[in-house]
Amino acid sequence: MEGVDIGALITQILGFLSSGSSLNYTPGTPA
Repeated sequence: MEGVDIGALITQILGFLSSGSSLNYTPGTPA
């Protein structure tokens, strides 16, 4: 199960880096 969680986190991180802008990407909590 942990492997799936890690894979999901990696996918989210890759998507976040691909977006390249944390200002446009809001993970539910506005910074």
